[in-house]
Amino acid sequence: MWTVDTTLAADPVAERARGFTWQAVRLPLDVIAIVLMSVTIATANFLIQGDIGLDLGDEGQLWYVTARTALGDVPLRDVRSYDPGRYYWGAAWFALLGPGIISLRVGMAAMQALGLVFGLLTLRRVVRHWWVLAILAVVLLAWMFPIFKAYESATVLALVWLAVRLLEAPTPARHFAAGVGVGLAAFMRMDHGLYGAAALLLLVLFRAMRERKVVIRDLGLAGAGIVVGYAPMLVMLVAVPGFAAGVAENLAYLMRVVVWNGVPNLGKPVPWPWLAGTDLPVAERLYAVCVGLLFMAVPALYLVAVATVWRSPADDTPGRQLVLAGGFVGLMYAHYTFARPDLEHLAQSVHPLVIVAAGLLAAFAGRRRVIAIALVLPLVVALSGLTVGVKSRVYRWAAESQNPYVPTRIADDVVWLHPGVAAFLEMVNRTAGERLAPGDRILIAPHWPAIYAMLGRESPLWEIYFIFPEPEDRQHRMIADLERRNVTVVLLGDLFLDGRNDLHFSRTYPLVYRHVMERYERLAVAGLPGWAQFFRRKPEAAVAG
Repeated sequence: MWTVDTTLAADPVAERARGFTWQAVRLPLDVIAIVLMSVTIATANFLIQGDIGLDLGDEGQLWYVTARTALGDVPLRDVRSYDPGRYYWGAAWFALLGPGIISLRVGMAAMQALGLVFGLLTLRRVVRHWWVLAILAVVLLAWMFPIFKAYESATVLALVWLAVRLLEAPTPARHFAAGVGVGLAAFMRMDHGLYGAAALLLLVLFRAMRERKVVIRDLGLAGAGIVVGYAPMLVMLVAVPGFAAGVAENLAYLMRVVVWNGVPNLGKPVPWPWLAGTDLPVAERLYAVCVGLLFMAVPALYLVAVATVWRSPADDTPGRQLVLAGGFVGLMYAHYTFARPDLEHLAQSVHPLVIVAAGLLAAFAGRRRVIAIALVLPLVVALSGLTVGVKSRVYRWAAESQNPYVPTRIADDVVWLHPGVAAFLEMVNRTAGERLAPGDRILIAPHWPAIYAMLGRESPLWEIYFIFPEPEDRQHRMIADLERRNVTVVLLGDLFLDGRNDLHFSRTYPLVYRHVMERYERLAVAGLPGWAQFFRRKPEAAVAG
């Protein structure tokens, strides 16, 4: 019982005939070894690059909302955000370690380790050797990129693991457990709940068609599980005053983003390898080609998976189960990948692809399997290193020779930053300290919510990240909040997403922008870069307000 099994069952069908399904059993030492491997690799990754870099936008949003949650604010009610689950996870780590950026990343590293456990438990069903599993663990972790997207990666891996367990033993308990997992995924982010529910539904229907059986009970158990998993959100909707209104406001915003005529589309062209510019430096062109190859691999591998299952739908080997589980979950996330095709979005859907590839390789036997693994595994490692590897923070830190990173104090932590970013944040910190009294507030727009967390200041607006246009009534409410909440200083970034001028703050929020130009005067701050401007409220505007 306590022996670690490092081989695949020679004949799964024969094993099942004897009443034993090897892949459904996780030996205690296997589980312990996988947990230790996951924690070790995630910890090593954190120690290597946990204090490098700072994303003022997306990571800053996570940091700020988590810090406010730790202080008692409610996500979506008091600040626009994703669904609350991720912020309560981070707030728990803040309670242990304090509300700094390093504490946030410790929580993210713990989430990465949890995601690795799910991923390795899944892969262990077909991976014979521990050294291969260790390499795949490093690949999975590398694609948990960037670190503040660890929630997405861990959730995807958990959904694939639940799907595999359901295929191995479609018991009532596992249908219910899969539903609970989908509900918890939705509590982390609504998109995950929708993708997970769709994948679970398709998986149950696929089994029903293959086995020619009624699945009403299975769907009912899965649905009950979803309600249980989503119970924290349901309780908040009923018990937390104002939370339901915040959720409704956020849903209305999302609907405007999707269907409102005139909203700019944030889509990009798919970076196919043949589109890599010939005028690029060799290293950058190689990177672009590798990214394009990975985007080609997404539909190609799923087509191979569909063809494999189509040829023998009744086949139930461990490899086929991984193909099915990774395929059903991964196909849902392929939409996410191609909606805004860049490396960051590709990273959120690579993990099911790795599991599908492992399942396909498991279908080979003997020497053919050895040859296939010898060809595919180095290719996967190389493509990962040439794409997500060269975009990692530690690589950029090590490769920056002309402007080496400098240690910079960010609130209570010291982080290594590019000297330009470090100088900018130092100027912001100094200017805010000189211009803001303890009760004053500062507005920061459009994409730097990390500065709120760095300064320990609360946003005067429910919105902290300004991308899409808002209707005039929303902008008037924002202006009223600026007046009511004693906003004396404004930090405005003269930047726009993807280099598109139609996404400039003056065009997406024209009434708010005009209010700032009319009621505030520009401050002369020595050394401040041209793409950032400080404004101070005019004395007469303060009297009028």
